[in-house]
Amino acid sequence: MLAYGVETTEAQTMKRTLALTELPAKALGLTLAALILIAGLLASAPVNAAGGDDSWSAGKEGNPDFVAGEAAIKAQDYAQAIAHMNKVVAKEPRNADALNYLGYSHRKLGDFEASKTF
Repeated sequence: MLAYGVETTEAQTMKRTLALTELPAKALGLTLAALILIAGLLASAPVNAAGGDDSWSAGKEGNPDFVAGEAAIKAQDYAQAIAHMNKVVAKEPRNADALNYLGYSHRKLGDFEASKTF
C-alpha cells in the first residue's frame, strides 16, 4: 500500500488510523476530568446572599444594628433594615454582609437604582 509517497504495510496503516482516532477520546477524557474538577470546586465554595443561608455573618455577634437589621429583613420591614444597615456600614464601610443586605432591601422596596450601588 502506498500512503504519503511511502509504501506501508496494512498493519502500519491500521496502527496510524487507530492512533488518530484515540486522540479525540483522550482529549475528551481530559476535558471531562477538568470539568468535573471545576464543578466540584464550585460546589464546595461557600455562598452567602441575602435571603439565603444565614449561618454565617461577619457582624452578627458584635453589632446590635446588624442583628436588628437582619431581623427587620426577616420581618420584611425593609425600610427599617436599611436604617440599621446604614449604621453598620457607617462604622464598617467594607462589611460585605451589610452592603449585601442594603442592596437587597432597596431592591425589595423597588428602588432598583439604589440597589445597584451596593
